[in-house]
Amino acid sequence: MKFSLDGEAASFVHTTLKIGNVEYTVKTYSYGDSIERGDVDGNSRIVLAQTAGIYKTDDSSLDMFADDFALLMDTVKATFYEASFTITNAYQKHGDSKLTIDTLLGCRFTKRGASDSSGSDPLMRNIGFKPRVIQWNGHNPFSQMPTGLK
Repeated sequence: MKFSLDGEAASFVHTTLKIGNVEYTVKTYSYGDSIERGDVDGNSRIVLAQTAGIYKTDDSSLDMFADDFALLMDTVKATFYEASFTITNAYQKHGDSKLTIDTLLGCRFTKRGASDSSGSDPLMRNIGFKPRVIQWNGHNPFSQMPTGLK
């Protein structure tokens, strides 16, 4: 990022979790992905090649307000760990920022937790989830994606 006295940096994201036709507001989130390549060994002293690798997403998490979580639980009920959903992070445009939108597809919940305390902070719920594919800034991770994810 270039220095500018008048420059702005992207600082706001609108995150929604969508299950069916219902959208929920998310306060914070954490997600990522990677490729795990394998070395091809032979009788050589060096690795002969690398495999194309397996695409994997990180164990991810989000925080939402307790009332929104209660609404979510009323919606999904006993299918909490079975429901598949999409998360969309839409970035507000600032200056020359190229960020626009990240989409996490095929997500499923993996854990849920609460950490409550007295005071002025709102009650929050922490939820673990695992996406199948992440489209970073609107782009797929590979040029040749499975048909169902195009």
